[in-house]
This record gives sequence, structure tokens and C-alpha cells, in this order.
Amino acid sequence: MRQKKVAIFYAGERELTSGDFKRWLHAFPEIGVLAKVEPFYLPSEKGGASSPRLWQELAKQIEKQWSGFDGFVVLHPIESILFAASALSYIFAPQTKPIVFTGSPFAQIERKENDRKSPDEWKDLDARANLLNSVQIASIARINETIVVSGNRLLRANRAKKMNLPTFNLFEADDKGFLGKIDFFINPQKAAAKISRAGKKRIKFGLESNIGVIDVYPGFDLSVVSAIAEGKKGILIRANNSRDLEILAPAANIFQKTITAVYCVQQRDWDPSGRWKEILIPSKTVSFEAALTKLMWALPQSKKWSDAAKIFSQDIAGECGGGI
Repeated sequence: MRQKKVAIFYAGERELTSGDFKRWLHAFPEIGVLAKVEPFYLPSEKGGASSPRLWQELAKQIEKQWSGFDGFVVLHPIESILFAASALSYIFAPQTKPIVFTGSPFAQIERKENDRKSPDEWKDLDARANLLNSVQIASIARINETIVVSGNRLLRANRAKKMNLPTFNLFEADDKGFLGKIDFFINPQKAAAKISRAGKKRIKFGLESNIGVIDVYPGFDLSVVSAIAEGKKGILIRANNSRDLEILAPAANIFQKTITAVYCVQQRDWDPSGRWKEILIPSKTVSFEAALTKLMWALPQSKKWSDAAKIFSQDIAGECGGGI
């Protein structure tokens, strides 16, 4: 039986060099039992920040290696992993192979708590578990999606949310986003197999980062809207519910000048009416990360407002409907 091949991409801080990355992987000989792996080094930009430019380059490198591997693993900083993974879920939808994102959250947690093991000890322990689980999923699990792995959970990337608890399972998701667990074996959910889709890849790498984000809350200062919106290709409004959007009514003319999407934290199924009907586009997504990256992905494909509205009305990669 042919041993599966898995490409492992490092897309993290520049403090870890290409040589360090390869030596680190060689310290895990058990990986070779799971799959034949090959490392690829793609560090973040100066300062260690992840960005749409890095996600695009990562997607292009994965596409370049697509035919040569059975699955892909991406090691990525935890603080922005949901943005990167959500972006790739749109770029590669519908997928024919798994792309598995993972990171090492305990390195950050221990710097805050500093009451048990050293950060290096936790980082090694956590990274080992997440890496082995991710390679196992990428090599044998038939879940052709972009997945986030933390601890023993398999989650659909664009439906995952971060938990504020010091646990190996750093993320959570609703029923549609929970794809399975890793115990002694991988136990995929039956629902995951139904939602996972295979087909011809339609790769659209473009991501527009010139976007303004407006957080609406009681007492919101309307005077900042024009400054945030000026020169932007798109705007994403984050509000707890549709009632909060009425705070923005005096600035409706500003939103008419650009493509504006809305992420409603408590109302996933909200649809605009009245003055907002042909101004605001409901994201329908479970997470803010999925909403923002979907707007980034939609804008290069949208010559007019209706183009973006059509894209947001579609469930591109399982990101729409339901909620946590």
C-alpha cells in the first residue's frame, strides 16, 4: 500500500528559520509512520503579523504542490489562524483534498499564567500533539475541507470560534462546524461527510484588504464613519443585532458609495429591509473571521454591489447558517 504524502507548511514568525523548521520536524520521527512528509517554509511578513498577502502566497504554494500530495498541513500563529484558514476555505472551495491548520496555543497561555511548566515545555508538548493529529487527518481522513485542529477536535475553519479557556481544545464550533474527534482513531461526524464536497477546483486567489471595519454599539460616535469609510473598497459592520444598525441610519448615504456587508453576532438569518435593502449585505456567517475574509474574497470578483450580494447569498464552503 502506497504511503500517503503530506506537505507541511510553516507560515509563522520569522524567529524560526527554514533550517530550524526542518530540524524541528526531524525531532518527531513518529510522523514518518503516519505519512511521508515534506516541509515548506513560508514565514510571515516583517514583525510576525499574518496578512492577506501571506494567505494568498500560501494558497499559491499549496496550489503549486496540489497534485503531488494527498493532504496539506499549515502551522500558523494561533491569534490569526481563523482568518487565514477561513480565507483558504473560500479560495479552494470546493476542495478535493484536506487542508489542515494548527498552531501552538500554550506558548501564549503560559506566558500569562506562568505557574506550571515553562513556555518551551508547553510549546513542545502542544505542538507535538497538534502536529501529529494534523498529519494523521491530512493523510487518512476523507474530509476534503479546510480544517482547524486544536487538541482532539476537528472543526470547519470558517465556523470555528476561539474559546477563552486554558485548554488544548482552544476552539469550538456548532454542529455544522464540528467535523469529528481524534481519540485513538479519527471519528468523523456523519454530517461532515455529507457536507464535504468534491469537485473541480475553481481557484480565485484574489483578496482585497482595503476594508474598513465598523463596530456598532450603544453610544457609537457617528462622526468616525466617514473617516473609516474614506477610500475603502469595502466595509464590514459588526453589530450585536439588526436593531443596532439604526444607529447608523444618518450615515446611510456613506454606505451607498461602497460595498458594505454586515455581521450580526446574534442574528445569523437577518435580512435587510426598508432603507437598508439595497445598501447592506448580510454576511450569514457564523464567525466574524469568516465574514471579513469572505468580503476580502468577494470584492475582487465584484464589479458592482449586486455581484457581492450574490456571492454572500451563496454557501461557498459551509460557512453559512446556524450558529454557536
